Amino acid sequence: PSSPSASFISMSDCTPSPRPPPPPPPARQPVGGYRPVPGDEVDNEVASFLNQPRNRLRRSLLCRLGPGEYLYGTRHAQLRINEATGQLEATDDEAGSAWDPVEDFARRMERCQSDR
Repeated sequence: PSSPSASFISMSDCTPSPRPPPPPPPARQPVGGYRPVPGDEVDNEVASFLNQPRNRLRRSLLCRLGPGEYLYGTRHAQLRINEATGQLEATDDEAGSAWDPVEDFARRMERCQSDR
């Protein structure tokens, strides 16, 4: 008489395989940072300007209305990239207003609004 054959499972067959490491977190903007509209070159430059630590308080003042159009505080502004210099520039709706580097424009707007 033959005995039934026993089949054994080794303990190494029951241990789970190691898990792969979790993927790295996605790259993110700084908390509270300005996020540009994808594909808008001017808005990308606005984000670069506003996300500098020295300009963090200006983030709440600048609001995009459309391509190249923004509100800075309560004033309507147009922004562009100067083709000759590559610098971000801004002007307001006042007749004859010059295009200024965005830093100078921001300072001027802040002085105008604080004088009210």
